[in-house]
Amino acid sequence: MKKNILIIGGYGSVGRVIASRLSERFTGQVIVAGRNIQKAKVLALELHQKVVPLIK
Repeated sequence: MKKNILIIGGYGSVGRVIASRLSERFTGQVIVAGRNIQKAKVLALELHQKVVPLIK
């Protein structure tokens, strides 16, 4: 069973480090979310789409 990891505020200073580290091991399973979807999209691009921005 595939499980996902949700990081709220995953594009902030601490969340960014956590998302980056987790994405190395769990590529495509790390979801970054928060109030600003554009920041989540930018982080996903910076991490070569290893994380997924949460889009409502």
